[in-house]
Amino acid sequence: MAGWMFILFALLILAGSLGVVALRNVMHSALMLGVALFGVAGVFLLLGADFLAAVQVVVYVSGVLILMLFVVMLTHRLYDRTLAQTNERRLLASVLCLALFVMLGLGITAENAASLRGAADRGFRQWAGIDPVATVGRLGELLLKPYVVPFEVASVLLLAALVGAILFTKREPGKS
Repeated sequence: MAGWMFILFALLILAGSLGVVALRNVMHSALMLGVALFGVAGVFLLLGADFLAAVQVVVYVSGVLILMLFVVMLTHRLYDRTLAQTNERRLLASVLCLALFVMLGLGITAENAASLRGAADRGFRQWAGIDPVATVGRLGELLLKPYVVPFEVASVLLLAALVGAILFTKREPGKS
């Protein structure tokens, strides 16, 4: 069962990724990025990494993708939204992609295939509610008990960076 689910999520990731680079409409391309990111969250669920799946959906799909959509919609330079995506180094990119594919294929050998299948089956059992490991609850306890001060310092630092970015990009009256 987990093997078929993995294949389904892998096809979802591939279709979304191809849509990102093949579609000419920037809005459609950004939406296909969301499809690919949802597929990655599904693979995380199959592997039993529920926290990573939740972070993938919350941070990337909800945060980054919506931010990209707003930037595309609000930017005046991208008014027509149909941009020609050109790559003058297609041959180099193709060679690098093929080399990466071959290296990954060689890395996944017959010896590793059985252990990967076992890990995927364990992850699916955890996702289905059998033998669950509460990683999110444990991480929450760690963030709010022994690591609460660094967590809050990081949030204040991110808030200061956000305010600084807003002030840095703020236009002065009378200038355009």
